This record gives sequence, C-alpha cells and structure tokens, in this order.
Amino acid sequence: MNVLTLDEAILHCKAAEEHERTEAAINYDAVDFDKSINCLKCAEEHRQLAEWLERLKAFEEAYEEIKSFPLVWEEGQGIKKCIDLIEKKLKGVNG
Repeated sequence: MNVLTLDEAILHCKAAEEHERTEAAINYDAVDFDKSINCLKCAEEHRQLAEWLERLKAFEEAYEEIKSFPLVWEEGQGIKKCIDLIEKKLKGVNG
C-alpha cells in the first residue's frame, strides 16, 4: 500500500476536483443533470479537503520552526513569536 505525503494528497485532491468538474460539464451537456450535480458536489468536497490539507501543512511547517525556538523568553515574547509565525504560514495558504 502506498502512503501519500501531504503534498501528494493535496495534488491528488486538486486533480480529483478538476476531473469531477470536467465530468460535471460533460454530463450536463449530455443532459444527465443528476450526475452533473453529484460531480460538482464531489469536486467541491475535494476542493475543501485540499484547503484543509494545505492549512495542516502550514501548521506542520510552523510547528517545525517553533520547535527550534529557545525555551526561555522575555515574558510574552515566545507566544507572540509563535502566533506571528503561524499567521505568516497561514497567509501563504489563504493569500
């Protein structure tokens, strides 16, 4: 059994979304409206899953950087730096 990396899973979801949108267009033209609606629903679910996986990846990347932070900070500085880093990573996903 192949185990997907996070990047591979994101690419898979995006490819599946594109495939389902194409299928929806083909079936809409063929007057199979119910199948077209189901394909659009599936495409939207894959889009949403890709977004969630991209956010997870951003959090994992931030976590890896946060692990290297020093253990002692001036009061409040460590938390602020962690929050700033996470916000920066998420901006890359949502931006």
